[in-house]
Amino acid sequence: MQILEKKITFAKNNSREFYELADMQGRIMVDACFPNPLNYR
Repeated sequence: MQILEKKITFAKNNSREFYELADMQGRIMVDACFPNPLNYR
């Protein structure tokens, strides 16, 4: 979970890259952290 937390912190400044990485981790975690991300859906 530490890796995901780091990516979430990273996402604040680089949301587009985060969603690309997060898609590998799992979309459920992304939806939980970001209900309505503009760059994701």
